[in-house]
Amino acid sequence: MKKFLVLAAIFSHVFIMCSDPESQGSIIGSTGHGGGIIFFAQGDQYMECSGELGDTTWANAITAASNFRGGGFTDWRLPTRAELDLMHKNLRQNNLGGFSNGWYWSSEEYNNASYAWAQNFSSRFSSQDYQSKSYSSGVRAVRGYTTGSDTTGTTLKINNQSFTEITDVIWQGVSFANNQYENSIKSGTTVISNVDAGAGYIFFKRNTNPITARTSELIIIENGGQIEFTFTNNTLIIEANNPNNTGTLSDLSSTVVWFDDAEGDYLPYQQRSNTVYSTTEPRYGERSIYINSSTGELSFNLFLERNAKISFWHRASGSNSSSPALFLINDVEIRRWTVSNEWSFFEQSIAAGSTTIKFTTASYWYLYLDNLLIYYTD
Repeated sequence: MKKFLVLAAIFSHVFIMCSDPESQGSIIGSTGHGGGIIFFAQGDQYMECSGELGDTTWANAITAASNFRGGGFTDWRLPTRAELDLMHKNLRQNNLGGFSNGWYWSSEEYNNASYAWAQNFSSRFSSQDYQSKSYSSGVRAVRGYTTGSDTTGTTLKINNQSFTEITDVIWQGVSFANNQYENSIKSGTTVISNVDAGAGYIFFKRNTNPITARTSELIIIENGGQIEFTFTNNTLIIEANNPNNTGTLSDLSSTVVWFDDAEGDYLPYQQRSNTVYSTTEPRYGERSIYINSSTGELSFNLFLERNAKISFWHRASGSNSSSPALFLINDVEIRRWTVSNEWSFFEQSIAAGSTTIKFTTASYWYLYLDNLLIYYTD
């Protein structure tokens, strides 16, 4: 399954509800299991951050955080935007944590591969912004864990107490299903699986009023932890391919009109000449869409009932500026490639009505696409 962590990260419900340090007692600011500083606590679930790991570029920050071994643990990583904001609200604003008056890196990239999100810790009133990955900013590593664990193994139990059957249920690469013949967790049933310690969302599909989604709540499991998660009709979920679309398990409707991540079978394109799913340097997952030179074309028609947006990642390679690669909507040129570029993100609004999407290449041009998405905005 495509890892959906490309999409941009959203402040989860569990973080929003528990960002008040007074509601978390004296635990905030104390020492965690890995020797870090606790900045989040709910029930038996905690998150801690390391001390200062220096100032460096974004790529080096990723490495520095993942190589940190506080308490002997190997699950340290660079924080998300949401986690950075919690560190500011729960620690920095209460003069805890020993933060410097500067910017700190998050793990999340901006729409362009040359930028990433960071947060300003120079005052009690902070802001987040994207900046060039080549800039030097502060580094803190984070990890999550639970207390009260025993040594009988690390497990995740998923209860489905909703009225909906869910399928393709995955947490951190581990599948959950009632049996080996049915890739689903039926209503009123429970599945438990051994997992490795870590943190992540539960991804799944809902067959009734189909949607591919993930939990809003981040599931954190420490070594030896035995965590239980229950789906109900009111469980808050987020559409995996459009993280701006949120709602409950029973009510959320998909806004996605078209999505091609090149991981499954070919979608029903009207024209697919000199176009394949390629394993050569994909942006995400195992494959990307590859449109070869010599007048390649990828196009499809659809009717949009409401206003929408199209977004995709693109990488071009070529040398013929007089015959560029093109992206067109209803035969109107929207984007042209006249020079080679590394993976970059593109987004464009589309008006409601009959729509033709087309990508073309000419001689000596090669165009790669990934996560080609069209979704309603109204």
